[in-house]
Amino acid sequence: RHDQWHAAFYGQGFDWTHANGIHYSSERDSYLLSLGHLDTIYEIDRTTGTPLQRISTDWVQRNNTAFTFQHDPHWTDDGTLMMMSYTDNVSPVAIEYTVVAEQQRLVELWSDASDEDGPTMLGQARRLTSGNILVNYGGKGLIREITPAGEVVSELSSPLGAWFGNARIADALF
Repeated sequence: RHDQWHAAFYGQGFDWTHANGIHYSSERDSYLLSLGHLDTIYEIDRTTGTPLQRISTDWVQRNNTAFTFQHDPHWTDDGTLMMMSYTDNVSPVAIEYTVVAEQQRLVELWSDASDEDGPTMLGQARRLTSGNILVNYGGKGLIREITPAGEVVSELSSPLGAWFGNARIADALF
């Protein structure tokens, strides 16, 4: 049991795990399954269905940004773990960690928090080929391209009540 055990997000029953994301990694031939209410991510072998590791917020090193109610966790091309988190259940934070699995440690490489008001749902962070990060703050109605140093390169916002569920850079429209 946990503080979200009786969360009635859906009218038909309780949402105690809030499974909110699954991502396949062809390089690892595994899935990452995100359980938001449990602050836990499972890596599962695609072929056997065997859990390979359970990554929890307990892995985060002291003085690093701990994730809570994570969304869209995924492995980057560099083998790091990137996700959107709601660290105080108000402000979305894009976070990237180095994973030291044998020591059950997550070391923060990069993070960026939104200072915009609005609902805190969904969201994602994706590294672009340029090295910059595309951060979709979901329910905040805000998308930013940010350098690894935290400089905002570009920004797209929508009025409160309009938000982005999924964001990708398109090479071409036609």
